Amino acid sequence: MTLIVSELSKSFEDKKAVNNVSFELSQGEIVALLGPSGCGKSTLLNMIAGLEKADAGIIKWHGNDLADIEVHKRNFGLMFQDFALFPHKNVFHNVAFGLKMQDKNEIEIKTRVREVINLVGLSDFETRDVNSLSGGEQQRVALARALAPKPELLMLDEPLGSLDRALRQRLLEELKSILRETQQTTLYVTHDQEEAFALADKIIIMDRGNIIQIGSPNQIYRQPASVFVANFIGLSNILDGKIKGSEVETLLGTFPIQNRSPGDVKVLLRPDRVVIGESLPFKLSGQVIDKSFRGENTRIRIESQGLMLDFSSFEDLPNVGEQIQISLDPFEAFQIMRKD
Repeated sequence: MTLIVSELSKSFEDKKAVNNVSFELSQGEIVALLGPSGCGKSTLLNMIAGLEKADAGIIKWHGNDLADIEVHKRNFGLMFQDFALFPHKNVFHNVAFGLKMQDKNEIEIKTRVREVINLVGLSDFETRDVNSLSGGEQQRVALARALAPKPELLMLDEPLGSLDRALRQRLLEELKSILRETQQTTLYVTHDQEEAFALADKIIIMDRGNIIQIGSPNQIYRQPASVFVANFIGLSNILDGKIKGSEVETLLGTFPIQNRSPGDVKVLLRPDRVVIGESLPFKLSGQVIDKSFRGENTRIRIESQGLMLDFSSFEDLPNVGEQIQISLDPFEAFQIMRKD
């Protein structure tokens, strides 16, 4: 593994910011640290960068312990939410900063700056004042500056957080394309689930300083490990359940399950495994109490346990106050989860 983080911890006064965290990152992999504000992901990033000293644990890069390696000698690139551009320097000199710190000669600097400026789509911007740029253009300059020294590891801390939604969506796709094209090993911090799922090869979900789950975007969406993870990624149809024998009892009914120990559990009803009508084994009727348009999907809240379900906006859906009939296959639609 390129990066190995082992049992890393950090406290500020009496608060545990990062608690016994371990994970690995491979060459060329994009890993997203995902979690709510204050969960410890930025502190974790800062320890890897060398900006914060860990209280305990080990960080290894290509097998070498980074404990005594100074920040500027790690050859890691950093990009933050506020971009931190130098206001008195133009685009060229902002991007060239890291190369000058590496004592590159003038020809090498000019060649590399033009290369990365072209890469981020700012080929005619070399002499522009950074104060005159839009938020999206400043984001590109900051990315070019981080990429220019050819960092072995690129670390991005909420890089799209200050941008409006439309711009964020567009730049997210461009950022993904650039990182894939350059095969850049990347650690990406965000609290935005959509960013993490769209960009990352692997997602690390954190809460209160702890890693809750590690997996591919598909694994995390299909098999959230806990109620916290399910809620955080937008899966909110969670019921109390009790396993008895080969069945689980819920307020919606009793359903068959496979290979589970008896006891109290949480049961996730996956909204993408429910259909309108009576085509599947289990059927449920209820009154629509809320309906909201979400672009390609329309979200409906049903009276029964306040279930929220997404259906294609092209379907003929009932209005608020009307009845709806849905059906599902329990083995496909229900997932047993551990309690937090």
